[in-house]
Amino acid sequence: MRRDMPTGSRIGIAMLCLGEEVFDTAKTTNPDNHHGSLVHEFLYHAKTAGREKALAGIEDDEFRAKMAAVDLNQIPLGVQGEISIAWDVQADTARVLGQKLNRDYSKALPGEIVITLDLAGQSDGAGDRIAIGADYKTGNWVGEVKDNWQARFGSLAIARVVDADSAHFSMLYLSRTGQWSEESATFDAFDLSDFADQLRALVKRIEDARRRYEETKEIPPLHIGDHCTHCDSLRFCPAQHQLARSIVPELQRLETALAEMSAEDLGSAYAIAERAEGIVDIIKSAARARAHQEPIPLPNGKVLREVPWSSRGVDSRVALGVLSRRIGDRALEAAKVSVAGIERALEASDKTAEERKEILSEIEREGGIFVTKTKQIRQTKKA
Repeated sequence: MRRDMPTGSRIGIAMLCLGEEVFDTAKTTNPDNHHGSLVHEFLYHAKTAGREKALAGIEDDEFRAKMAAVDLNQIPLGVQGEISIAWDVQADTARVLGQKLNRDYSKALPGEIVITLDLAGQSDGAGDRIAIGADYKTGNWVGEVKDNWQARFGSLAIARVVDADSAHFSMLYLSRTGQWSEESATFDAFDLSDFADQLRALVKRIEDARRRYEETKEIPPLHIGDHCTHCDSLRFCPAQHQLARSIVPELQRLETALAEMSAEDLGSAYAIAERAEGIVDIIKSAARARAHQEPIPLPNGKVLREVPWSSRGVDSRVALGVLSRRIGDRALEAAKVSVAGIERALEASDKTAEERKEILSEIEREGGIFVTKTKQIRQTKKA
């Protein structure tokens, strides 16, 4: 039986569903996660060795240019980067495992939960010691900081290390143009104590569920939702398998029944369908999440799979700044900023085709128009 507990970044999923803590897992490499790791690596070296050395260590020209635009002055002072901490579940104490361990938690002991904080430290202002923790985010919004278990556990861990009664935790969001935005929450001693109690209860649930599954193959309570997209046990999850098996024959029977329904019955079915839209969304979400791991064969002979995808986005502040400077009041025509809106504003100006092309290039150089390369889920022909 596995003895390890979920790390700080996985506690949120475990709080919602124990599947990942009981079943087999299959980790995959997400391109967005890889990009985030590269950004984290640059920020760590920029803070410890300086901007120029950190930039010199980047081989990719495009990525180096993006990192050169990052405003490092927005990173809090007086904190250390990449601090790994182990929290003792029963003793409610914590210790630092090391710095820049690259998620190597081999020094952790049984009964400890681990986390790596992008930034960690303390503030002794006004006579009260406050633990400081922060995490860099380069992707989507992760929800309210006060409700986020990575923030909650990170706050508890660093507070116990520095012997503080309260903690301040920030999510530092880095945009594609190098600009920062911050969301934060402060937790007092009662909050931290409550988090510790909830974590101890979680550990007991995990240990009980693992033991029952090991001894009798008893399936723990499972909950399907948006978190399934991020679950490493998705492909092994009995709830996902059952959902897929049960709905296929029902849909086939429904097609026949709908054709024979009276108008009144069809109206009732429509009302039910509206309520069932949430279930359909869950099924689609589960299929797309699985397709990130392996192609999903479809009855039409195609497959649902990851495909490379690129799209153009706009930083409205940068784009409108260039437009206002180059074409004046006509920039207001692009107030609802999109690439198409920018092009329409330029076409309405008195600029020549060559000048319009040069202005577009200027907007792109300054980061007002950027290309995002991802992998999306699409139906394709079988390879």
